[in-house]
Amino acid sequence: MKKVPDGGEALRTLFTAGVREWGLVLLGGFLLWVAVTLLGRFSAAFAARDATYYPVLACLVAPAFIVAGVRASDRWGAATLVALCFTGLFLAVARAAPPLLVIPALGVDVWYAYRGTTRGPGGAVMAGFLFAWVFYSAEATWTLWFLGVGWPRTELLGGLVFTLLAGMVSGAIGYVLGGLLRRV
Repeated sequence: MKKVPDGGEALRTLFTAGVREWGLVLLGGFLLWVAVTLLGRFSAAFAARDATYYPVLACLVAPAFIVAGVRASDRWGAATLVALCFTGLFLAVARAAPPLLVIPALGVDVWYAYRGTTRGPGGAVMAGFLFAWVFYSAEATWTLWFLGVGWPRTELLGGLVFTLLAGMVSGAIGYVLGGLLRRV
């Protein structure tokens, strides 16, 4: 039996996960990578990283797989693990800057740890909203600090509103998808 480190229930569940839970988390990371790769192939807006289309497309896809990973495995650290799996695959294959999914995934994990349960569609919708908010903020900051060109101020509000809506819809989809995967 593994020694469980101090730090509460949220941290303990990471170290007590079984093969099924880890498999679902890794599957979520792989499926997220496939979806983002296909979006990058077929959408110039995804590659351009603009203020509207790129975050909306990313938040239509990413929260669904991240929330599904948390719900299917019932592990509060699963969101970050799905995002790390995605980031590792993206860096290994694309050798480019991946979308910043780990930071908002940490926010989703904190949300579920605070909430104490993965039940209820309202929590998944809020997780999608939170993911979208943190993702949009992180990407806007990243484009300003590291690329030197920020998003136009006239596009920021419209892009944020549509991104938040996309995140909420994707969170709800992740709730349903995670419920289906939980039965596997």
